[in-house]
Amino acid sequence: MFLDTVLAYKQQHKVGRFAENTATEEVPDTKIDIPVGSRCEVKSFEQGLSKRGTVRFVGQTKFGKGIWVGLEYDEPLGKNDGS
Repeated sequence: MFLDTVLAYKQQHKVGRFAENTATEEVPDTKIDIPVGSRCEVKSFEQGLSKRGTVRFVGQTKFGKGIWVGLEYDEPLGKNDGS
C-alpha cells in the first residue's frame, strides 16, 4: 500500500503522537517540606553567581510532572514573567 504523506504513514503505523500510550507514569506521593514564604538561595552554574528569593509556590503543575517550586527573585534576573 502506498502512503502519500508522512502523516498518513504515522497514522497507519501508529508512530509518534499516534502511538498507543501503554505506560502510565504515576506521580509519587512525596511530601515536600518547603513552606511558601520561606527564603532560599539558588546557586548557578556560573562561578560566584547565586540568586536569592522567596518561595511562592510548591506543588504539581499542568505543564510538567513532579513537584515544582516557584520562586520570586529579589533582583530582576531571568524572564521574571511567570514562565
